[in-house]
Amino acid sequence: MADSKSHVMWGELKSGFVDTLSEQQTESLTKFKEIMLASEYAEDLKGKEDLDRYLLRYLRANMKSKSKDRIFDVEAAKAGLIATLKIRRKHKIDSYRTAGENPQGYDKYVEINPAFAYKDPKAKLVVGIQRFGLLGTYTKMSHFTDDQWELYLLHQSELRDRMRRELREETGVESPGDFNIICEKGLGMGFLGNIKLIKMIARIAGDHSPEAIYQVHIVNAPWIFAKLFAAVKTFIDKDTRTKINVYSNVPVDCFREKLDPSLLPKEYGGDLAFEVPTPLDARKE
Repeated sequence: MADSKSHVMWGELKSGFVDTLSEQQTESLTKFKEIMLASEYAEDLKGKEDLDRYLLRYLRANMKSKSKDRIFDVEAAKAGLIATLKIRRKHKIDSYRTAGENPQGYDKYVEINPAFAYKDPKAKLVVGIQRFGLLGTYTKMSHFTDDQWELYLLHQSELRDRMRRELREETGVESPGDFNIICEKGLGMGFLGNIKLIKMIARIAGDHSPEAIYQVHIVNAPWIFAKLFAAVKTFIDKDTRTKINVYSNVPVDCFREKLDPSLLPKEYGGDLAFEVPTPLDARKE
């Protein structure tokens, strides 16, 4: 297993990860695990790969202090995890994971919301690229019911979790989260009809997939993006907001420095001749 830590481009991990736990954090993790494995949700957790890492994501997302000591709040983490497990039960997410199958209708969903992602072994990051501007302009909330949107977003998040585990196994290095490129090119007034969907996406990402983001780079952002961001930022936790960078163009030098150019599509400053999928244009239906 490779362990080329000298090539990691994001530096050292903060405390709160499996290999960087303080004494207080270790005690909190032990207590949190005991509480959850004695709860009615024990069966939901026993089949989890890397249970400690999974629990730590909720502990890092819920701290009494985010200063140097980074003190975990076990009760807040418990509440957050239980909320996630309830919604996972509702949609039977683990059954799809165990069977290695997609929910019915998911192929259509991927056409509508094709969130592209790949593993970058050199950067030790999962990279996600999404044409969010076109998603907001093209998509109709009426494509699916609210429950279907929620199911598909959760399943998509589960697939991304799998990519992170595979990358960690391949590199032997713990990643601080995903490197997300959100392209706002094509954003128009049509997004105003999709505020409900955008809020749902933010909620699923923030509440039910915590501590999954390293950085978010919003590129090709038009003036109207300020209105969109104002509408959704209150649904994104403060720690996540500090990870967001906004550009009116594509920061080619930044991306080529942080990522492997051979895997990055040319449109975003890389060398790969690949076109990131475009959301289905519901206006033509």
